[in-house]
Amino acid sequence: MTVKNYNLVQSNKDDSGSTGIFKCNSNDSSGSLQGNSNNTTENGAAVNSNGDVHTESIMSEKENIEDLQKQPLVEGELWYLIDAKWFKVWKKHVELNSPSTRSVTGPGPLDNSALLTIDEPRVLKNHLMEGVDWEAVPQPAWDILFERYGVKDQDSILPRRCIANSGSISSNVKIEIYKVPLRLGCHPDEDSFQTKEFSASEKISAIEETMRKLYHVKSNAEVRLWQKYAMTTLEVIKDLNHTVNEASLFSGNKIIMEIRNDDGSWPKSSKLASASSSSGPGVSGESTKFHSTRYNSNNFSDFTGQQKSTPGGLCGLSNLGNTCFMNSALQCLSNTPPLTDYLLSGCHLCEINRENALGMQGKIAESYSELIKQLWSGSYSYVVPRNFKLQVGRFAPQFSGYQQQDSQELLAFLLDGIHEDLNRIKRKPYQEVKDAAGRPDQIVSEEAWIRHKLRNDSIVVDIFHGMFKSTLVCPDCAKISVTFDPFCYLSVPLPVKKERILEIFYISYDSSDLPLQLKVIVPKNGTISDLCEAASPSVGVPTRKLCVTDVYNHRFHKVFANDELVSSIMDKDTILYEIPGDINQLEDVVVPVYLREHRNSRYGAMRSVYGSSNSTELFGQPFLIAVPTSGTTYNELYELIASKISRYFRLPPNTDARSLTGGVVNGEIDDNDDFDEDGSRVVPVGADDTMKSSQDDVNNGRLFSFALVNSYGSSDIQKLQPTRDIDGSEHNIILESGRSYLAVDIVTTVKTICFSIEEAEKIEKHESVSTVSYDKKKQTIALADCINLFLKKEKLGINDPWFCPECKKHQQASKKFDIWDLPEVLVVHLKRFSYSRYWRDKLDTLVNFPVTSLDMSQYVINRRSSGPAQSTMYDLIAVSNHYGGLGGGHYTAYAKNKLDNAWYYFDDSSVSSTSEESVVSKAAYVLFYRRRNAPSRRGSSPDTTMEAESNGDSSETLQCASSGPASDIEMSD
Repeated sequence: MTVKNYNLVQSNKDDSGSTGIFKCNSNDSSGSLQGNSNNTTENGAAVNSNGDVHTESIMSEKENIEDLQKQPLVEGELWYLIDAKWFKVWKKHVELNSPSTRSVTGPGPLDNSALLTIDEPRVLKNHLMEGVDWEAVPQPAWDILFERYGVKDQDSILPRRCIANSGSISSNVKIEIYKVPLRLGCHPDEDSFQTKEFSASEKISAIEETMRKLYHVKSNAEVRLWQKYAMTTLEVIKDLNHTVNEASLFSGNKIIMEIRNDDGSWPKSSKLASASSSSGPGVSGESTKFHSTRYNSNNFSDFTGQQKSTPGGLCGLSNLGNTCFMNSALQCLSNTPPLTDYLLSGCHLCEINRENALGMQGKIAESYSELIKQLWSGSYSYVVPRNFKLQVGRFAPQFSGYQQQDSQELLAFLLDGIHEDLNRIKRKPYQEVKDAAGRPDQIVSEEAWIRHKLRNDSIVVDIFHGMFKSTLVCPDCAKISVTFDPFCYLSVPLPVKKERILEIFYISYDSSDLPLQLKVIVPKNGTISDLCEAASPSVGVPTRKLCVTDVYNHRFHKVFANDELVSSIMDKDTILYEIPGDINQLEDVVVPVYLREHRNSRYGAMRSVYGSSNSTELFGQPFLIAVPTSGTTYNELYELIASKISRYFRLPPNTDARSLTGGVVNGEIDDNDDFDEDGSRVVPVGADDTMKSSQDDVNNGRLFSFALVNSYGSSDIQKLQPTRDIDGSEHNIILESGRSYLAVDIVTTVKTICFSIEEAEKIEKHESVSTVSYDKKKQTIALADCINLFLKKEKLGINDPWFCPECKKHQQASKKFDIWDLPEVLVVHLKRFSYSRYWRDKLDTLVNFPVTSLDMSQYVINRRSSGPAQSTMYDLIAVSNHYGGLGGGHYTAYAKNKLDNAWYYFDDSSVSSTSEESVVSKAAYVLFYRRRNAPSRRGSSPDTTMEAESNGDSSETLQCASSGPASDIEMSD
């Protein structure tokens, strides 16, 4: 698909030299976007040759864009990212019903600067979320918005291609938000790299072509590319037709180009043939020598990075690029003896279910078991799990890229995948869930377990599945519903006070005070009132005089009510305003005020349907004023506004205001006036025929005028002017609270001379900015407290009701979980991460959990359980750790080796011994416990070998020890 060439020309540049918005450049017929044949206002509203806004086009804009957004993603098509806040303002703009109140300039030029990093142009910030940070539209929709509104700058154009998840069994197309940054180098200078971004759908040949241009290598020169993992670990990339995704290239991966010598030899060959160097991190700090030319001709095979004799299981996993979450989960599962012993024995080969529609054709089980064999072979200090990563990405597209993910989410997918791949049930019968209907729990639970086993019977069920008793009680008819459901892990909440730190700005009503930046701690589920109460002591203003707003693009995006939740507030753009009087019992009218730069169009005869030829652009910080309900005169309003902005808007010394507002003859524009270099005429405020009072402003030396505007500050509702009685007294201007928005119009020349950006952007920082943080000395909580909170009765949410069979309607019933049966291996997930549409957070509270002797008897209500197989005493065998904040950080693992019963620390490719005491930390995220004195399984010995009999066709026959009859499995070499 051809990418449109958005050649941009600068349409406006103000006197200060700052860049204005950009418009399409209609300059050729080479496939680049042709500009609108009609004229365009400077802020993006299309106008025809008569100066009329295309009203019908604006009216249909919403439907056009929404229809285009609904179209399915097609591989290869381009979509464009748009800042979510800009998009929300645009949606409000186009949803206005009356053309007379619709904004001519709309939401302003497309501006994606909030999505980009400060240091690098056109590079997205990490961990941006759809709907919160960005929206996406297809290219035809972008073309409409681009021609209508323009863009702030070149960097705001962010095209992204739709790509398919390579190798996925289902047709899955997604928008590639983040491209893959690769570090490119050329032999022999392998310490100098240049970073270039590539689409995951681009072929390796495109990388080679880029490197040829980068390092000035002739097209006929023979080259080969190496993928560098560590100081001495390299792999040749052989298939140039593979895509970046297929070749498992990841963010920050080093690619080295080698150029063949004239004599036909490769420069690295002779050097690498004899090279050896000290190893990376090994077990217990040991270092070894290994061959640095080890690579595999198969681009999708796991290959060994460091060959060395090590104890079984003490093998690291190379980080493929933000895959520490995967390595952590894998090391925990690897050190779960019953599952690992089962795979090492080869018993799984008898039970691979390739017919299961819910399975992964046996691929997940096969790739995981192969990885386990390498980890426990004792031959390597670390391996590179590329094949496993590729197979996971095929069946779970959310894990296909190289963004940081959640170890518990991968663990849940992996256990489910292995279960379905090894499910002994070939055809799952339909099973109807029956309510207890007053029958004894023992009978109902046995029925539920039988139903579960009729559809789910695998090694994962044998080891990891327990059972809950779930009780629902209707609040109206008291109907009790009891069901028994299997579980694979316990996800338990942390009983801590959930708080959130908000960074906000406070604007005093005293205009001489600088804006104050501060931090406050509020309850995550608190209200705006809680925010005001938290900020009140720091700003020294009662809560009743505080108003919370969301300011975006120089306008009030929203004014929050006191009962609204703080979860709807984003950290940025939240501003707290002081108002005079009680916000709940206002005696005065509080009016929002916008600052607008007033420019005159270069088309003198042009008039829009809205009655103005002037274009406006908001700037600066909006503010609030209070005026009497009885009204205020024009002059009083002028003096009030002048005092409010006097800190950053004032007439320079020895300057006559009248000299800045010349060029008006009897209230009309003098046709002999000159234009500025940007096409704007130097005129006073209000110099068109709709403002008959402009001469009065000039004669009085006023630097600005007023207009009542819509909530966007971009469309005039009424021009304000002083009016007088016969006796010369001024009439009052009546403003309405909640309905009146006031714009202060300042012509470009006056703004350039009188407005100080430096003064306007000055802020004062409250001590809380540096001192307020989450309490690092939070009390330690016990694992028992987490489990008790999980088992506590709760009321269903309003969005998650239960259908009562007696009342025949949905009810917010009370719900309670009880543990009925426990599995052999109990996985406990500590719910440290909190999410909402507007914020994400992590709890770093230390959870004190027992390493040995976790007694679960107090939580199990099935009192008929007895015998060693049903023991409720558990010992810890592994921990998945997470360090750092949400959306990033680093995962590691602690695990107890089943051969020597010692604890080890797994940090990607590094493995080191550790103490039992160090296992309990505030980084603990997922805990693995094994039932004490659990019986051994058939074929579970780590030394179990496959019984193979060689026959004439070189195939092997495997005898499997399993719960069913022995099977003969034919294996090819």
